[in-house]
Amino acid sequence: MPEPEAAPAAVPEAMLRVQKCGACGFPVSEGRTLCLDCEKKDTEKKNFEKKQREQEQSEIAQRQIEQHQIAQQETKPGEPEQGVLSDAASGSAAPTPEEFVPAFLANSVPVQESWLANHVNLLAVFVLILGILVAVVVFR
Repeated sequence: MPEPEAAPAAVPEAMLRVQKCGACGFPVSEGRTLCLDCEKKDTEKKNFEKKQREQEQSEIAQRQIEQHQIAQQETKPGEPEQGVLSDAASGSAAPTPEEFVPAFLANSVPVQESWLANHVNLLAVFVLILGILVAVVVFR
């Protein structure tokens, strides 16, 4: 008996357009290089590195400010106590920006709801029970 030849399976066109993620190999759509998870991880990594750089730069700037203040104190030997006190006070009470509150919320007065609005569920149950009682009496 002759053996039937296995015809090569036709690959759908959509499968030919599927690409692989550059990091993990997961199938991705045409035009993408990373899957959504890897892209998210990459973005989070970049943001974390950016925050670290900003923090390092702010620490360096803070050290430079402190060194500058120390140098100013050394040049003015007449008032060292007052400078130390002002530095300690400014360091402990750093100015913090106030939280932004929209104008319509800044002076808003809480609304006083009426008794009826506060007890609408209780009244609905009462009317329902009363309606059932009336129906029982009328259709008895």
